Amino acid sequence: MALMADQQAVLDGFAGGRRAVLAAPGAGKTTLISRLIVHWIRQQRVPAGSILVLTFTESAAREFEQRTRLLLEPFAQMPVFSTIHGFCNRLLKQLHSDYSDRQVASEERRYALLAEVLDAHRLWHADLDYARVAVDALIPRYRLAGYRRLPADAAELALMTGQATEHAELLLRLPELVVAYERRLASEQLIDYDMMISETVRLLRQQPRLVGHLQQRYQLLLEDEAQDSNPLQAQLLELIAGEQGHLLRVGDPNQSIYGFSGADYRSLKAFADANGAFPMGQSNRSTRQIMELANGFHRACAEAFPSPVELRPGVSNPVDGWLWVKAYPQVQAEITDLIQACGSLLEQNQTVAVLCRTNLACQWLHQQLQAARLPSVLHHDRVDHFFQSDIVQRVRHVLDYLLQPDQFHLLQQLLIELGISRQSLRLLLDPERPVAELLWDLREGLLFHPAVPTAEYQLLMQHAASLLFLVAHLHYPVSQLLEWLAERLLSEVETRSQLRLLHALWLQTHQVPIQSVDVFRSWLDLAGTRKIRQALIPAAAQDSLTAPGVIHVLTAHKAKGLEWDGVMMPLFQYGSRFSGPDRELRVQLRALQTGEPFQALIEQLADEEAQETIRLVYVGMTRARRYLSLTASQEACRAAGIYQSEITPLFTTLQKLYRETRQQASATFG
Repeated sequence: MALMADQQAVLDGFAGGRRAVLAAPGAGKTTLISRLIVHWIRQQRVPAGSILVLTFTESAAREFEQRTRLLLEPFAQMPVFSTIHGFCNRLLKQLHSDYSDRQVASEERRYALLAEVLDAHRLWHADLDYARVAVDALIPRYRLAGYRRLPADAAELALMTGQATEHAELLLRLPELVVAYERRLASEQLIDYDMMISETVRLLRQQPRLVGHLQQRYQLLLEDEAQDSNPLQAQLLELIAGEQGHLLRVGDPNQSIYGFSGADYRSLKAFADANGAFPMGQSNRSTRQIMELANGFHRACAEAFPSPVELRPGVSNPVDGWLWVKAYPQVQAEITDLIQACGSLLEQNQTVAVLCRTNLACQWLHQQLQAARLPSVLHHDRVDHFFQSDIVQRVRHVLDYLLQPDQFHLLQQLLIELGISRQSLRLLLDPERPVAELLWDLREGLLFHPAVPTAEYQLLMQHAASLLFLVAHLHYPVSQLLEWLAERLLSEVETRSQLRLLHALWLQTHQVPIQSVDVFRSWLDLAGTRKIRQALIPAAAQDSLTAPGVIHVLTAHKAKGLEWDGVMMPLFQYGSRFSGPDRELRVQLRALQTGEPFQALIEQLADEEAQETIRLVYVGMTRARRYLSLTASQEACRAAGIYQSEITPLFTTLQKLYRETRQQASATFG
């Protein structure tokens, strides 16, 4: 297949040295990199084994390898394709004795280790999960840059940052917490993803001979998704490339949407400014009208887009479908139109995605689509939706009762959860009697009312016997209690399977599982707020993200790198600011690292988050090939996490651009 003009310009123009490629959505950077590799092997006579291609996901590495293999002769030597973390981990295993036997720590285990460290230092907070905040935000950022100066106490910390904080003790002890955490990783022969990069950079700086070996081996370095790098990763690339090596960094700062995880597009932008960049704006992905809307959005919010590269038609763009931007007075009217549009596209055998800002909105919309009997798949990066499932809610109710077995309201709530009607409980149970006596009499069949159906009464007798048994055996290990719970209260095969999954997640969290029921109950609440990956979710939930025949429901963040015929972005709340509970801690940390005042930094962070939100909308829009819908409601929807009823200014901007696009189309074809 012939390359587009922009792709060909890179292929012809990159003769070595250091350059960047700024590739717009759908510009074909995978095709470009594969063709560039073949060009360097055949025309530049560079051995395949001396080409290193670094990606950020294993799926991307596999795709590059497959594409390149198709272009080369059978059995030809192949370049090295790897994620940047995988490459660093292999280097450490081969060349650093301290890391030769280490395994990658799961995120669950990282949380558990941090919790142990925090407990040892007597650090906790009633409303904020310190373990989650430390693992997700504080430690990764602290490893990139330590404090300019460690304050002696809370008063000096407030003086240095310009803002007192109730989290002062956590910040004051963060350096020693990091040391203690890394010691625990070492004691269990574990390594986390951040350490793979930082320890590799440290090793290379300490071993100039090793750096020379790598520079001699790898003549050409290609980096994919370079906008998602951080400064430490950029340093690693420079070390490997050296002064004589060739380095091409490919990415799009306009699609930088992972700042919350430490990604910093400024690394790529500074590299492009210093070394020059090839623009790649031609794209075959979307229709002209979708590209016009995206470009208009790019120009209207120019301060949020670091790259000037706009989308331009390629050589085989799809024929026009439809474009829809509308605000509704009520949520129900918006959802009705969403369901109708999705159903119509499915009937036409089009691929469809519904993109949301939050996981909670995804979950709620998935329920609405299922209620409308439309086939849909919910895709999550986290299993928080699993921890809100019926089975986990039922386990919570069981444990709540077992931990307080004398509370009548807890027994009543549990029995209702287990399928007993309120009317039957009202007829049979006297709330003034001791709960243990009620259960005993129920088990023995001593409580009876003719209005209670026989089948329901028999089920209630079974539940009473099971609860008495579980209360009597509450001192047994959690693992055994869960087995009994599955046998006695949860009879369905699918439910038991989910309970085994819950147990497996618990075991992963604790190297030596704590068997206290109250600790397990607390973990259930924490687990849904932490970034526990879907490694254990049944394979049915891991279906292809772009398969036809179903509606794919996922966050706009997860949609990065994918495309569908039709993309719906309902419940539009992009542009309304989220104030996470850990924001203050992140800003305090940055103040200690930079020496800038807290108030200036919190305003700077708010601006950065607002700009990243704008780029997230751009990413969502540019996933669509032919059909694009952006809708909002002038009504709150708490179940979906929508707490504000006004239309955001960002959506108003899109409405204006949509009207202009329609007017231009009318002028062209009218």
